[in-house]
Amino acid sequence: MYSKCGVMVNAHNVFQEMECKDEVLWTALIDGYAKNGPFEDALSAYKNMVKEGIGIDKFVLCSTLSACAALKALNFGKCLHSVMVKKGFELEISVGNALTDMYSKVGDMESASNVFGIDSDCRNIVSCSSLIDGYVEMDRMEDALSVYVRLRRQGIEPNEFTFSSLIKACSSQAALEQGTQLHAEVIKFNFDSNPFVSSVLVDMYGKCGLLDDSIRVFDEIENATEFAWNSMLSVFAQHGLGKDAIQLFNRMKNEGVEPNAITFVSLLRGCSHSGLVEDGLSFFKAMEKTFGVMPREEHYSCVIDLLGRAGTGLKKAEDFINKMPFEQMLFGWCSFLELANPW
Repeated sequence: MYSKCGVMVNAHNVFQEMECKDEVLWTALIDGYAKNGPFEDALSAYKNMVKEGIGIDKFVLCSTLSACAALKALNFGKCLHSVMVKKGFELEISVGNALTDMYSKVGDMESASNVFGIDSDCRNIVSCSSLIDGYVEMDRMEDALSVYVRLRRQGIEPNEFTFSSLIKACSSQAALEQGTQLHAEVIKFNFDSNPFVSSVLVDMYGKCGLLDDSIRVFDEIENATEFAWNSMLSVFAQHGLGKDAIQLFNRMKNEGVEPNAITFVSLLRGCSHSGLVEDGLSFFKAMEKTFGVMPREEHYSCVIDLLGRAGTGLKKAEDFINKMPFEQMLFGWCSFLELANPW
């Protein structure tokens, strides 16, 4: 129960008090650590389980692999892979998915691709999405698109995670042609009403310079999530449309959507790029006081940039840094030096 609720300290204490620790208890503990952390404890628990001579099944191995993925513990993951092979689990779909996910997240795309190609039965949407996401993280867009083509040829239908990863790749590389083709696929599979996929499309069109398309996609989203609002705010900031960003922020509040730290980064950047100094400072002050959002390094950096761009010299930026919390001052001075010496 404690493991499922994420209260791992209590779960560990209950586990320690049990006299007979069977396979079920060990599995629950490892799975809890793998899902909630500390991930290192999942690996330690697995080692202890092996030492105790408790039988290892595919569920324990998959949970431990998940912790390896989070820790990017490639060597440990490879050891688990060898155990899976010895036990004859490698061709099972859940194991293939877990292995593909682990190798993809640690950046070993060759091994991920090898696991993916072992048996056609392993090629389901979960393993495909993991492989695509891994290639996207490694900026290997052609390989990611190749996997997508393969899954479509096999009759596997993509899901929201597949599209989100691929469209993000198009955003980062401003690959408009591929992005519009994927948008057509999104519509074909009826994911155009999915808030998460639509939000990524908003970002993609914005980064490719098509502001009108970005706005159109955003306006078509029903019940836009916080992520969608932030994506549109970010697009306005990228295009130097500070006043539009402010108007959108007011709409966001009226819709009852709570702003978060990411919201204010985009809002402050929009003000900075548009020279809206007073508005930017007002939003910065309202972050914690009105919305309960604690300023972070990126927010201070935005304000320093805002003041530096204002045409009033660097004195106001310097004064702002001197009033910053002590733990943020070093970062503030680094930002100031970048502003003062832009070469």
